[in-house]
Amino acid sequence: MDEARIGLDFRRGLVRESLNGGVDVQWGIWLHAGRFISCAVVCCSPNRDADYRCPAT
Repeated sequence: MDEARIGLDFRRGLVRESLNGGVDVQWGIWLHAGRFISCAVVCCSPNRDADYRCPAT
């Protein structure tokens, strides 16, 4: 699906909801000339899928 059709505000809302729920987020889009960019945010604490504490705390 085209990035513009999904909408940045909608995607940001999903990211906010996921992180508040303790879920990591992976976001990637195709760029021009066959390049791909990927961004990951790890939900540190609490993370619903990890039994260990955040190393920063």
